[in-house]
Order: sequence, then structure tokens, then C-alpha cells
Amino acid sequence: MTRAPAAGRPRVVELAGPAGAGKSTLMAALRVRHPDARVDPEIRELAGRPTVAVTAAAAALTLGVRVAFARGAVRDQLEMMTHLELLRRELERDDGAGVLLLDQGPVFYLTRPVFASSRLDGWRSRMLDRWAQDLSLVVWLDAADETLAGRIDGRDKDHALKGADRERTRSALDDARATLDDALRRLSSRPSGPEILRFDTGTTGIDDVAAGVTDALERCAR
Repeated sequence: MTRAPAAGRPRVVELAGPAGAGKSTLMAALRVRHPDARVDPEIRELAGRPTVAVTAAAAALTLGVRVAFARGAVRDQLEMMTHLELLRRELERDDGAGVLLLDQGPVFYLTRPVFASSRLDGWRSRMLDRWAQDLSLVVWLDAADETLAGRIDGRDKDHALKGADRERTRSALDDARATLDDALRRLSSRPSGPEILRFDTGTTGIDDVAAGVTDALERCAR
């Protein structure tokens, strides 16, 4: 059963899944169905706000007290931590209802390889606790490996798996699914966790997926 948000808070929907699953296409379809929906504010749009420096400093402290990070990953970790915290603050400031659509929200960030270190287990657990209360729906899109590989190879956007051999692609997709499945299992196990909707975009058209998400949002609003 889809959980209704707290009074005055938006219904927060995150689209998740491996590369090529159709997240961008579904986002476009949902924005047609929900023209008043807001989308995840980009970090650059929030950069002028006074809270950014404080939030970034707090994220740096979180990283600073935990050693043994790859030097090149620290900047990515800092930016992602800051973005997540800013997004939560935006929700806390929001006194309106409606729908907020995320294609790079907490599920996306908390499953990034740069956060795989066991030294961040406590931080990840706290983030899952917090976001379990804010997310109404997580829409998991997936498709067969061959379908995903064909989509990745056929689009203009660069990707690490574009043109990769099928064994490497299959291994990377399996790893991504396992990490995502673990995060969603942890989210849904929380008492106030979100509903998880799963769709195979290789066999289900995007319009039908969008209709299913809309139905779930309508249940949530009752």
C-alpha cells in the first residue's frame, strides 16, 4: 500500500534502475501526466544559498573522520553528500503538496561505488532511515541485459558500458542490480519505508509504466 506523505509535504517519487532502463523516458512521460510536478533541483541551482557552505563543511567532516578514501573519489563523495542533504532541506522547507520527481535522488546516490566503503556504513544507514520517511514511491525499471546493452550502445550519451563486450556489460549490470536491490530492501524494511514498483521496460511500454505510477500516486493522495 502506498504511504501518504505528511500533511503539506509532496509525494516524492524516485526513478531507479540500471543504465538504459528508461528512466529519462519515463521522467518525460510523467511530466506530461503531471505538468505541475517539480523535479530534483540541480546542485548548481542551489549553489547560491547560504546553507550550501555549511552543508558541504559538514559533509567534509563526515569524510574527514573516516580515513582510507581514494583521493580521486573524495570530491565526488563530498558533492553527493551535499546534494542529498540540500535536497532533504528543500523538502523540509516545502510547505506545499504535489509531486516531486527524482531521477537522481537518495537511491541513486546511496548506491554509488564511491560510497561502498564499510567505513560509511553508519552514514548510509542514517540516510536510509531519513529517506525512508520522505520517499513515497521508488520505481525500479529494468530490462533484459541485451535490451539494456542495445539501448546504451544506441544513444548519443556517453557511458562506461557503451561499446563494451557483453560479458563486461552483464557483470556490471548484475552488480548494479544487486546493490540497488540491497538498498531498496533496506528502505522498504523501515517501518515508514516507501512502496517499491517494479517494471520491465523491455516488455511493458513507457505509457503503461507511467499509468501505473500515476495510479500509485493517486492512491497515495487519498
